[in-house]
Amino acid sequence: MENPELGRVHLLMNQGRWKDAEIILGQLMLNEPDNTEVLTLMAEIKIQNDNHIEAERLIDLGISINPSDDFLFYMKSRIKLILKQGELAEEWIKKAINLNPETSVYFGFLAYVQLQRKNYKDSLENVNHALSLNPEDLFALNTRTSVLLKLNKTEDAFETIEGALREDPNNAYTHTNYGWNLLEHGDANKALEHFKEALKIDPNFELAQAGMAEAIKARYFVYRWFMKFQFWMGNLTSKYQWGVILGFYFGSKFLRNLSASNQTLAPYLNPIIFVLFVFAFST
Repeated sequence: MENPELGRVHLLMNQGRWKDAEIILGQLMLNEPDNTEVLTLMAEIKIQNDNHIEAERLIDLGISINPSDDFLFYMKSRIKLILKQGELAEEWIKKAINLNPETSVYFGFLAYVQLQRKNYKDSLENVNHALSLNPEDLFALNTRTSVLLKLNKTEDAFETIEGALREDPNNAYTHTNYGWNLLEHGDANKALEHFKEALKIDPNFELAQAGMAEAIKARYFVYRWFMKFQFWMGNLTSKYQWGVILGFYFGSKFLRNLSASNQTLAPYLNPIIFVLFVFAFST
């Protein structure tokens, strides 16, 4: 029989009342220090409060108590990704999958980690498997959209995200994801519509707020091209990103030397040097 206090905690967390939920969980931890569900819920609150070190400590404690609890490994993977440790995040979610290979959420999250690591082929394979387990998994549908766009499969991508919106037309994350993908493909006006819709649903959703700001700035020609460069850079692996950065550095250095030695060319070269500097700095 479920502890009624835990039921209350779930209700408070669904309402975003993290502090109230934390008080109850603190008492439960004193009474039941080996209860891994309590530890997991407290870790989730710590994540929401950006206390990721404490969240990881709680999850590690839970794993030491019950090393067969696959959800704890999923939580560990989430924390590692938040801490920008993508390789470790992938390792931990794979451990969760080994313990429970029939959960769509785990394959969807593995695909999302691989998307962040720019391993698009494996990401698509895993997100397709997630959707074979649960065709209505909204997170997997959103991830699949992003992967398909990175692979330049635009038609399939937008068909997928429109399917996600049919599943849940009032999902702020889906509208926001749609907006960012539209923004990357140059449709700032339509992106703005989806960001507005997301903020109607959740006025405090920071990702939608940031997207709206970018969509508004994208109306200006110069910023639109700058944003295209940013998206292009973001899609490169780190090796190629460094290649571009070094290219900017040596290119601007060569032009500076040329400008210093040739005053006639200086008025034409200096604006180019300035643009190169701005783009290099933005990376």
